[in-house]
Amino acid sequence: MNHILCKRFDNYDKGPEYRELFLDALGDGILNAVGHSWKGQRKVLMALMNSSKFVRRVEKNVSQKLEQSLVPVLEHFAKVDAEFDLQDVLQRFTYDNMCNLVFGVDPIPNSLSIDFPHVASKEAFTQAEKVLEYRHLVPMSFWKLQKWLQIGEEKKMIKAQEILDEFMYNCISLKRERLRNKSEADHDEEDEFNLSTALMVEMEDEASAIGKSDKFLSDVLINVLAAGKDTIAVVSLVKNGLKVKVKKRAA
Repeated sequence: MNHILCKRFDNYDKGPEYRELFLDALGDGILNAVGHSWKGQRKVLMALMNSSKFVRRVEKNVSQKLEQSLVPVLEHFAKVDAEFDLQDVLQRFTYDNMCNLVFGVDPIPNSLSIDFPHVASKEAFTQAEKVLEYRHLVPMSFWKLQKWLQIGEEKKMIKAQEILDEFMYNCISLKRERLRNKSEADHDEEDEFNLSTALMVEMEDEASAIGKSDKFLSDVLINVLAAGKDTIAVVSLVKNGLKVKVKKRAA
């Protein structure tokens, strides 16, 4: 694994077909990037995510979300003795946390609540993932024809992309406006730390496109959201399921 991901990463190029397959959803972000672009993004993101501010922000976000949202929802369904979709709950929990880490705000207020409100950006992510899975199951010429004609699954991808673009660009625009209205000292406040602002500040004096182009910044951030929003939820679901089985056996 170290050989593939670190020592000889250049030997394992994603290739043009992979890039074309994921370009609509991931753009030029780290999960779809190669070469210098991948290395540059990885260097900046790793530096930010290894910082003490990021770690403390994660701890604060998770603690607050647990106390204010996840625990009350679980307690409610335990009290009324009703079935619920645990994976949906965990996905809402991780998606809210990731949005908070990236933008400093939840996608919508109280998205993890007992009424399970509709979250357009989260649903768009899910739809885009389904279309990407579909692309793996059919010949490239077939899904590219659907995309050209804007029909079938590819029409769903277009709609999902529109929703995600609106969400991402609105968040980025608000962050840029807030940066313009704040002093340099304010940028360092730990309670205000989020990856979008940190990237803008980190790269504002650099020649790199990161932090300057809204399109590229959106690609970088949407890759971070995609990487964190589901994997943690699925792992949590598996671990929780194993714990339930252990308790049942012990009983």
